[in-house]
Amino acid sequence: LQESVAVMCADGYARATQKPTLVQLHSSPGIGNAVGALYQAKRGHAPLVVIGGDAGLRYMNMDAQMAADLVAMMEPVTKYATMVLDPRNVLRTLRRAVKIAATPPMGPVYVCLPAAVLRHAAGLRPEPSLLGLVAIPWLLLLATAGLVHLVARALRLAPAERAVLLLCAPLGNTSFLGYPLTAALLGRDALPYAVAYDQFGSFILLTTWGFWVLARYGGGEPLSARALLRRLLRFPPFPALLFALTLMPADPPPVVASLLDQLAGALLPVVAFALGLQLRLRLPRTVRAPLAAGLLLKLVVLPAFALLLVRPLGLAPLPAAAVRA
Repeated sequence: LQESVAVMCADGYARATQKPTLVQLHSSPGIGNAVGALYQAKRGHAPLVVIGGDAGLRYMNMDAQMAADLVAMMEPVTKYATMVLDPRNVLRTLRRAVKIAATPPMGPVYVCLPAAVLRHAAGLRPEPSLLGLVAIPWLLLLATAGLVHLVARALRLAPAERAVLLLCAPLGNTSFLGYPLTAALLGRDALPYAVAYDQFGSFILLTTWGFWVLARYGGGEPLSARALLRRLLRFPPFPALLFALTLMPADPPPVVASLLDQLAGALLPVVAFALGLQLRLRLPRTVRAPLAAGLLLKLVVLPAFALLLVRPLGLAPLPAAAVRA
């Protein structure tokens, strides 16, 4: 979508629900494309929280192709615009942005910010335990398919409910939430293994298994192996992964490393905020049984199975700790 279309969609949703709505835009060209739509959002008092990427303070005066004073661009068409000067202040800034956007008179708020694969995948070194680490999400998928079949028969689940369990039980947010949590619990040395688990496990499963389940249970035509491969190759993170593994140096120049670290560090609060906006605590009675089954699989059965696989697959201490995290 062109950025103005994305902002208009979010604008309509925010006006209809009267709740803060997240929009993520590209850096200066994307911000420029969105200015007209944000002007309308401001006039309509839509509580938008707009997140945009930026190269960082050290590059502002280099007159690069995409360099711009983004805060100055957004100030006339937003209620509040700011730049995060330190990654440690991201959560505080986002909380303030949500509060300002939702406080009458409501209006759009602009903050600034994503890139961990390029930074950490290049640090991976081939080793036997790495293959075992990558195998775990695929083995969990096989276990999930069998368990969901049994659960679906026992609870007499509808096809749509079965499809949801087949997607949500084996797949997880192992990048947006997994990377920062791994770094917080185990340190930055464990991040390359989290990237390997995500990129060679969750990511490929999403673009193959995920698309197959959607086609199978969504009423569409079954996807061929060629169609699945084409979707995988065209999915933007996959070329980024290939670049990181083949061309990206393990120790990139300090400027590049610092930039990727800052952008990646800002991603967790943004995603956590977006997910939090979608939570609904009141659920219809008809979905409680499938939900309970899915949570049991996701939070108890599959983690226990993953822990049992650590020793047979011969995982080294750090990859094994990454699986446990």
